[in-house]
Amino acid sequence: MQPGSIYSADLDHTSFLAFLAERFTPGHGYSVGVNDRQGHLTGRISAALSATARSDLLPPMPPIAAPVAATAAAAGTAPSAPDTPNAVAFDKIARRLKKERPDLYGHEDMSDVRAYLLQAFRPTPDVEGHIPARNP
Repeated sequence: MQPGSIYSADLDHTSFLAFLAERFTPGHGYSVGVNDRQGHLTGRISAALSATARSDLLPPMPPIAAPVAATAAAAGTAPSAPDTPNAVAFDKIARRLKKERPDLYGHEDMSDVRAYLLQAFRPTPDVEGHIPARNP
């Protein structure tokens, strides 16, 4: 559609699902329920879209926030694990990986795990499974 024009055919919430099916699985439909519902509508999202993308109104790119680890490293402080059971589980598996599988621990894809173990305080659950305040 052209800028400023209005698409007046009937669409509903299933129209987006039908559009996805039309775009990525042509001729197959999304599901029987969506296909049945689309039969009662007069429009298709693909009919409302232009064949060419507009390039005249590109919004500016928002500023990208620095990752937490980079911010902490720049400030001279070590990040610490969050106080959650998942943090304890991750910490345990990271330390086990380092101890039991040095071949994997040394792999280039494990640089984030190595950085974590070098900088982060170890989370420790209390007797009830909760994480107390971070280690000093």
